[in-house]
Amino acid sequence: MDASHSLSGMTFQELVNTPIPEERWVLNGVFPSGCSMLGGTIKLGKSALAEWAACTLGKEKRIAYFAMEYSQNTAIKRFKHLSMKGFDPDKLKVWHQHHLIDSRMPPLDYFRQQAARHAPELIVVDTLASIKQRNSGGYQEEWSSVMKVREEADRMGADLILLHHTRKTNTEHETDPREAFLGSQGIGAAVDNLILYDRPKGSTRLRGFGRSVDDFETFLNFDQGVFTIENENQVKLDLLRRQAPAEHATLLAMDGGSVYHKEILERLTEEGKTENPISSDRLYQILNKLEEKGLIRRPGYRGGQWQSLLSISRKV
Repeated sequence: MDASHSLSGMTFQELVNTPIPEERWVLNGVFPSGCSMLGGTIKLGKSALAEWAACTLGKEKRIAYFAMEYSQNTAIKRFKHLSMKGFDPDKLKVWHQHHLIDSRMPPLDYFRQQAARHAPELIVVDTLASIKQRNSGGYQEEWSSVMKVREEADRMGADLILLHHTRKTNTEHETDPREAFLGSQGIGAAVDNLILYDRPKGSTRLRGFGRSVDDFETFLNFDQGVFTIENENQVKLDLLRRQAPAEHATLLAMDGGSVYHKEILERLTEEGKTENPISSDRLYQILNKLEEKGLIRRPGYRGGQWQSLLSISRKV
């Protein structure tokens, strides 16, 4: 954005003519980019989810993980378990409760100092209450205290995941799940995304509500500290549908199989899968993008069939 807009603002036409940023995710279907608050009731497994995500991403991203409710022994035990499961996140740095105690620093100051030293791309704080300033619980004070935590991440351009407790809800009379987060609404207002972790009827579920992404629901499988997305293909399709409708339509037209370019074009034309007609050259561009995303494989020879790498149905 032009820096002059900070003083002059933007006209209506400037706003509507500005392209909408593409959805970004820290971990597809699980954590959107920006500042996310992950909530769940005590001992339900939200810390295990955050640890798994950090270990999954820690080979590619610099991650600062503040396990401020863990003793050293607890931190060793939990992360050693993930190591035994094959994780080796060499860009992950962990701080635990004893580090904070030994520093004799106020929690928020300690968090700021250590995060700045590591220059992370992702910060995880377990839990928000362990480092945010205590206050009377009013809306403005809660909002301000959470903002002071996220300011460090915003300054470095890092994504931030804050773990927070939720109250137990009566599923038979549940209203808005976002109201389950403990504290005033000022806590939720200070973050970009609210993610509710629960386990209804034995399943493991995430429900997300965000400013930069559409509301989402993802089901997970959990086995001895390791999570997998229950229907990863569907998550990929949902993200693609929102981010790139023409690519989504093309992938559906391939019907999970191997298809010639001409046949894909005919299916898109016959079924009106896209809002605007797609030319042959445009389809090549779309197919190349799908290949870059690892969703299809190009033909082994000129004029051959493009192969979908997702097992999907055209009815999806």
